[in-house]
Amino acid sequence: RVFSDSSILPCQRFGPVFSIVKVKIGYSSDVKMGVIRRHRATFLRESLNNYRDTYHSKLNTMHEYQIRYKQQLQHMKAKADQTFRDGTGKPKKPDEVDETKVNWKKVIPISLSGFLMGVSGSIILPIMPLLFQELSLPASQVGLVVGAAGLTRLVSNLPMGWAAEKYGRRPLLIIGPAFTAVGIGLSGMISNGSQLIGCRSLTGIGSCAENTGSQLYLADISNSKNRARTMAPTVMAASAGNVVGPAIGSLSVMYLGTHAPFVMVGGLVGCVVLNNFLFIPETKAVHAPQQSKGSMLKDIKNAVKQWKPLLKLRDIRAVLYLQASYWIATSSCIYTLLPIVCAEEFSFTPTGISGMYIAISLISIIGTKFSAALSDNYGRKRALVPGSLLIGLSTVLFPFAPDIYSLCALIGTWGTGAALYGANSTAYISDITTSSTKSQALVMVRSAGDLGMMAGAAGAGILANMFAMQIPFLISGGLTVIAGCNMAFRANEANPPKKQSKK
Repeated sequence: RVFSDSSILPCQRFGPVFSIVKVKIGYSSDVKMGVIRRHRATFLRESLNNYRDTYHSKLNTMHEYQIRYKQQLQHMKAKADQTFRDGTGKPKKPDEVDETKVNWKKVIPISLSGFLMGVSGSIILPIMPLLFQELSLPASQVGLVVGAAGLTRLVSNLPMGWAAEKYGRRPLLIIGPAFTAVGIGLSGMISNGSQLIGCRSLTGIGSCAENTGSQLYLADISNSKNRARTMAPTVMAASAGNVVGPAIGSLSVMYLGTHAPFVMVGGLVGCVVLNNFLFIPETKAVHAPQQSKGSMLKDIKNAVKQWKPLLKLRDIRAVLYLQASYWIATSSCIYTLLPIVCAEEFSFTPTGISGMYIAISLISIIGTKFSAALSDNYGRKRALVPGSLLIGLSTVLFPFAPDIYSLCALIGTWGTGAALYGANSTAYISDITTSSTKSQALVMVRSAGDLGMMAGAAGAGILANMFAMQIPFLISGGLTVIAGCNMAFRANEANPPKKQSKK
């Protein structure tokens, strides 16, 4: 009707249409907004439900963890009560935990390595003179061969101490025997003295690395109450190896010749590498590590700077004097001149001389255990001072022995003193130093021993040729007695025994 009526103006004709369209548009907008609101409400409801489910699941998980933690805590408390119960139905206090117990799980592998290294070294010892003879080496070159291992060991002490602090003890315990195995194995393939000097130098580097790692490893796994007993098994194992080795060396020379035993010993030291790789853990993390931020030379210079304040300590100087004098007496008299005295004065055969060294090793095996217990329970000086005095006095009296019975008694006395000395110098140093200075203090002790060994071996022949056979015995024995007295009267006790109350 609106469109057909001509009386209605055009502006009036389209008004209702606009109104209808407006109503429809408004209606559709309201419908869309309602749908959006419903969807939004549904989304929020579902989100809240999901959040609530997640929250409850996490809450249940936390509750389960809490229950599990309480069960574990109760189990640990029950286990601790069972472990530290003193027999009266009452658990021990934390400060009553037995700190004297040795961690055999960590000691046995390093002791096995010490035994194998002792066997290896003592196998080679009787073969070296035959190798010198076969290569027709002059006396001067023989001296260089003998001193090469000691010199490289002395020079390597500082770098190995740095490496032990930066990379840990375990790498040295693996790399050191590997170098030794290569050096000994190649010694059986050489054709001249220069090659033998190179092999001995390689052996000295490996020996230094292995000694550094083992000393720090044993110091890490022990405390002042069980340190000597922790270090004693390694000394006993090495002495046992020294007993077994000479017999194996003699048989191997008889059936295999001069060169083949070196290759065999190289393979035996390879077993040490495998043992250390499989069974010896890293112990550097037990103590606070020494941070190394510069190059090796810079770190070594910083490490050497610790020597000056350490040398100002009277206790450090006393044990360094003692270590140097002990190795002077050992290298000059026991390993160099005593076999000559036994052969010339008492007509000892090579078998008898080997028996003498075996007797010293057996005394060391038996006595080291008692020495370690004495040192841990009553103090390091109670073992170090009597040991050094026995070593010094027996060394002085060796050239004046009237008969073979007196000589055997002096050999037994020297072996007893060596057993008392044992690893107590290392234990003493470990007790009086901190974790940051322990490594360099042990480097100083090893360096003092290497210097004493080189000086004793070189000086023994010179003094004996210039004066008489008795002079090196008197000098080295006197130095050991003086060092022992200095230790007794001037050094402090590292681990004094605690007085127990009557209760």
